[in-house]
Amino acid sequence: SSLAEFYHSFSDARHHLVESRSFDPFVRNVFLFVSRGVFSEGTFVRARSRAVAQCDDAERLLGVVRDRVGRSVLGKIPRGGIVFGFGAESLLVESLLFSSKKKHFEVVTCESRPLLLGRALSSHLVGASIPVHFFVDGALLDGLVRSDVVIVGAHSVGARHILVPSGALLLA
Repeated sequence: SSLAEFYHSFSDARHHLVESRSFDPFVRNVFLFVSRGVFSEGTFVRARSRAVAQCDDAERLLGVVRDRVGRSVLGKIPRGGIVFGFGAESLLVESLLFSSKKKHFEVVTCESRPLLLGRALSSHLVGASIPVHFFVDGALLDGLVRSDVVIVGAHSVGARHILVPSGALLLA
């Protein structure tokens, strides 16, 4: 196929990926940036082959990280316990969904503005039949007092930074 057809297919794939992961701002923003036409036609072909190789590596590493985080979260949740979940990042949601297949627990969450992450987390978990107790921002402490463990999602983690949802400092 021609380069124009490939670029069109890439744009369609990006659109579907962004829509399917709309609750994860990090993934959405990365794919929006990469797919905005920042490559010229000449560099696009070279960048495409490098990106495919890097995506394969990144996907493999992401799978390893997801597996480790999922097992770590599972180990921290007491059977029949109450988890305070803060954020709605895909890794947090996937870890709680993975854990719910092995243990019964309930989740307490609260609103996090402006992205309404508490509502997003609640909808994902309720859809998987996990009991969720939703608190508004002002009742954050009521939810914390009831919880056995607190798990906070992160938008981004780097060697020298961590970017967490607004309001996470109150949990410290």
